[in-house]
Amino acid sequence: MMKTLSYFLFILICLILINPDQIKAQTANEPIVKDSLRGFPLKKHGEVLTVPQLDQIFASHPEARLEFKAARGNRDMSMILGYAGGFLIGWPLGTSLGGGEPNWALAGIGAGLVIIAIPLGSAFKKRALNAVDIYNNDLLETTEEAKVSFHLENTNSGIGLVMKF
Repeated sequence: MMKTLSYFLFILICLILINPDQIKAQTANEPIVKDSLRGFPLKKHGEVLTVPQLDQIFASHPEARLEFKAARGNRDMSMILGYAGGFLIGWPLGTSLGGGEPNWALAGIGAGLVIIAIPLGSAFKKRALNAVDIYNNDLLETTEEAKVSFHLENTNSGIGLVMKF
């Protein structure tokens, strides 16, 4: 029994020394992963994140939270203008298809609103990705500070396993 336990501990220590980065107690501070081509969708633990989930994640990171709050403002305004513009374009088109006299000025105003909404949507994407970068960089700095290493070193009482953190 003692011999088996000794072998098990020896193998465990060897595995730790070979690759200590694979042994983690917690993975809660996993970075947010961006799609390589477009930046979206944003994923954490393999799951696609929604805006409310991103709000929760950024709640504990003040700088990322402020950047994402500005991004949300851009997204909200883009959605309002986009929906209103789509309605103003659709109303005259529906009237025209129904055989009535359409008011094309409304469609022109709607097209203008949609054109304004496009850069606001782009600003949302840019600021949201910036917030993710801030969050991930903050995580990288804290994990570098909290890194634990195991080494075999010569100590006063002989060779020993030393843990540094």
